[in-house]
Amino acid sequence: MSKKHTYADREDGLAQCTVCGGGEGSLPIECPDARMTADENDAVYAGRLEYARCRWWAPRAEIAGYQRELAQARADIETVSRSRDAAIADRTAYADRYGAELRATVERLTRERDEAQASRRRFPIMGGPSIPWRVIAPHEAQARINHDQSLERLAQRGGLSPAEAHFVLADRKWPRGMSDEDWCQAEIAALAELNAINATDNQLIADLAAALRAYDTAHIEHDTEVKRLIAEINRLLVDLAAARDARIAELVRLLQFLLDSGVLDGVEIDDVDPKKAIRAALV
Repeated sequence: MSKKHTYADREDGLAQCTVCGGGEGSLPIECPDARMTADENDAVYAGRLEYARCRWWAPRAEIAGYQRELAQARADIETVSRSRDAAIADRTAYADRYGAELRATVERLTRERDEAQASRRRFPIMGGPSIPWRVIAPHEAQARINHDQSLERLAQRGGLSPAEAHFVLADRKWPRGMSDEDWCQAEIAALAELNAINATDNQLIADLAAALRAYDTAHIEHDTEVKRLIAEINRLLVDLAAARDARIAELVRLLQFLLDSGVLDGVEIDDVDPKKAIRAALV
């Protein structure tokens, strides 16, 4: 337990604590409430040892320790700051490296999807499902060969039967004199083919939409992950800064306590005036 010193004048006129035995330069900041040993007395006089707040402590060692902790806190903040800057740089590099490619891919897929969706014109099939105009358009010449009419004229007249459409799409000449049985078989086979064309066209649009979603999702996920990393690093920086500030405040409080106590008055440590050194550190 520490307490205030109980002073009494010695024969030489100097004040001395009657409890701990310290006097003048060997007087600790607070009385340890027990007689100091000769070594403790000498250490206090030399500035290597102090008693305050119910404990003995070594000013130089503890101040050096605080300084090391402060330096480490600053180093930790610097390290995390570099990590944060690297994460931000990575995000920028990602945008530079993949941004143009990503935008080009998305634009191409969007264009293809829009073209597929915008080209909603259908070619009529008599007794069957209509098909995308763009599917039969490349076979305009075969339609003229088989039916002596353009696709536009055929569409105006109701289109083609499934079998007739099959021969046009296959760029094959229409067989004359086909039997009823062959005709029926051709119609059944052609219907299956036309349904497959529609399914393929629908799948194309679905695939384009899925590819667009995948690209968008990948971009968003990467961007979100980088943002999360930066936010986490910033939180760590705040925590480290708070810890550093707390250590600085504690160090300043202890150093100010030493100055105010007067224990360092007239004391030199290794030819250095500790009061000047402390004031310089507090600036």
